[in-house]
Amino acid sequence: QHFRRMKTFAVLVLASVATLASAGLEEHMMHKLDKYNLYSTCFGPEAVAQYYVGIIQACKVCSQQEAPEVDSPQDIANLLPNPLVAARRRRRQAGDFGLTAEDIEGLQAGAQELMGEMITKISNMTCVLRALQWLDDEGQINMDHFTYDSVKELIKESVAGQDDDFVQALAKGYADCGEISKDWPQSTFEGNPLKEAFGKQHVFLMCMFKLEERMCYKFQVYTFMKALWGFDPEVTDLGLPHGNKFEASVDAWKVWIETVPEEMNFIQDLIWDRHNGGDM
Repeated sequence: QHFRRMKTFAVLVLASVATLASAGLEEHMMHKLDKYNLYSTCFGPEAVAQYYVGIIQACKVCSQQEAPEVDSPQDIANLLPNPLVAARRRRRQAGDFGLTAEDIEGLQAGAQELMGEMITKISNMTCVLRALQWLDDEGQINMDHFTYDSVKELIKESVAGQDDDFVQALAKGYADCGEISKDWPQSTFEGNPLKEAFGKQHVFLMCMFKLEERMCYKFQVYTFMKALWGFDPEVTDLGLPHGNKFEASVDAWKVWIETVPEEMNFIQDLIWDRHNGGDM
């Protein structure tokens, strides 16, 4: 009874705090701070600060460049070299929608404005990504920037960068993202000029961001378990299927969560969860 009352009280308190917090700090701001803290712990605060400053500087420079003139949807397809998009657009013909000349004129003006916005976004985005060396001069993913040697050089001063297993896993993940984006069906982007022009690059970037976050979380789990529990999967084999020491640490933590009393998991959630103190 006492534990149940305490649990209910804690949930109510945390709900009130969450309501007050949301009034001052937006969710998207907290997500950005969470990612900053994650990357700082993983790659080092100085490297992350340089990374952030580099993005800001690139955005300032790229925002000053003039976007290409927009005459037709072909401009969007041509902004990034993609022969499949260009060929498909040449085969596409305008249809008769049964609208008045005035309606057509209004639609054309709106479409022209929309295409202009797309061109500006793509132009600025590719400029920034080239400055970060994520894209090459042809607008394609610069895989040379994501090799083992390049990754090792970029993060060599960080805690994670000094763990060669981490560097190898990260570089392998980048290579996998490159293969995924390369093999992604171009037909899935048809009908959206922005995706048709930048779809495969977008697939790579989303894969890259997810990879970096997951690898950093896994690295933190590994260091956490090694420092606080004295558990090192390279020394102690639990007999669980896993790919490397980072995944083994995550598996070990999952096993621990499943085996400890429910009350302990609730207390852990109460103290460490950002959003709530556990389900009632």
